[in-house]
Amino acid sequence: MEEVIEQVKEGEMPLETYRLIHNQAKLTQEEQAVLSSWAQSVLDSMKATYPIDSLIKKN
Repeated sequence: MEEVIEQVKEGEMPLETYRLIHNQAKLTQEEQAVLSSWAQSVLDSMKATYPIDSLIKKN
């Protein structure tokens, strides 16, 4: 979720590979805000539900 938020804020969404085929695809500022807000709410919910160490990928 953190990566989704970062990509949206940096204008990397939709992904470049998608935009190659769909060159008109671009998120509006409102869509960026909605997507970022959704991802943040999911992340907050996960942090509230699961212990923080359970959200860390172990190598």
